[in-house]
Formats: sequence, structure tokens, C-alpha cells
Amino acid sequence: MKKSEKGILKKDSFVDEDGEWLKLTPAQRMLETTKLWKLYVALGGSLDPEPDPQSPFYKLENEEAKKKELETLCYRLISRKKKS
Repeated sequence: MKKSEKGILKKDSFVDEDGEWLKLTPAQRMLETTKLWKLYVALGGSLDPEPDPQSPFYKLENEEAKKKELETLCYRLISRKKKS
């Protein structure tokens, strides 16, 4: 891609594929994007988001899982002591 003197990208500086994309209307672009997402899912891709450690909810989910795991462990230990 080449920039003009003002730093604006020119349409003729794009490779063929980019130029074809720019010639599409927004509705056509949306249709093509939808086709690509359907293909991605058909090939085994997932639309589920990746866990985000920076999310305020990420820590909460992990803390709750750890709390449940700890409660289960404590219950097992108490049960063993009672049986002995």
C-alpha cells in the first residue's frame, strides 16, 4: 500500500484482493463476512470468547471455582476424621 503525500491511502495502491473488497457495498461486505464466519464454524472454529484475565469477571469465576474446590476438600477431610 502506498501513501499519498498527505498520508492517505490510495485505492489503486491496494493488492487485487483488497481492491475487490473496497469495491463491494457495505451490504455485500456483510454478506461475505457472514459466509466466512459460517465456514470458520463449519471447520471447527468456536465463537466462544477466550478467557480474559484482565476482565473483572475472570477473577471472580476462578475464585468461585477455587472456593468450591476448597469446600469439597474440607468436606472430605472432615468426613475422614469422623470415620477414624
